[in-house]
Amino acid sequence: MAREIARNSGALGVIRNNRLITSILSSREGALGDEAEDALGSLVVGPGGEAYGLGGLGLSGTGIGGGHGIGDGAGHLVKIGDIGPGRRPGGWSTGTARLRPRRPQRLPPIGVGIPTIRGALDRSIVRRYIRQNIQQFKYCYTRSLQQNAKLQGRVVVKFIIAGTGQVTLSKVQRSTMGHASTEQCLAQAMRRITFPKPQGGGIVVVSYPFVFRSAGQ
Repeated sequence: MAREIARNSGALGVIRNNRLITSILSSREGALGDEAEDALGSLVVGPGGEAYGLGGLGLSGTGIGGGHGIGDGAGHLVKIGDIGPGRRPGGWSTGTARLRPRRPQRLPPIGVGIPTIRGALDRSIVRRYIRQNIQQFKYCYTRSLQQNAKLQGRVVVKFIIAGTGQVTLSKVQRSTMGHASTEQCLAQAMRRITFPKPQGGGIVVVSYPFVFRSAGQ
């Protein structure tokens, strides 16, 4: 009787009666509980199936940050829960996530008309430098498409290239788009481009037409 009381009292009693932390000195096979599956889920080799464990040790777990997942029994995780703790401590979340690479967003192409150039700078040079900075003009257009998906039109930007290659003046000369914020953004983008210095140090006046069409237009 004294031995039985000693085994069930104090720290020994807690360890002996707690199925998750059974004493490692026990003669039983499960060192972490009555059976290994109690603490670790179905991590023991056996028939395929879902694995469950306490504290997120299996594919399905609970607790802060614990997610809920289901395996197909063949080594594939077919469901993944939300990452991170829920709104309240102790909660758990479920969800399905598809692990797919995100496709890059395809920007609409920008058409270019025939520019008018007056000054000592070749037309091909002007077109090359604008093409190198075409992403700035695409940004102006795609930003506006978020508000109006059918926005399109032809915009002619007139600008002056100084003897240093800097654009000193840029404005919208003509436009069929009728969208002031987009037109202003295009003129500002043109002022950020630095061209080669014109021959002889004179100025160059350019009228450059852009044609914008949204997807499907």
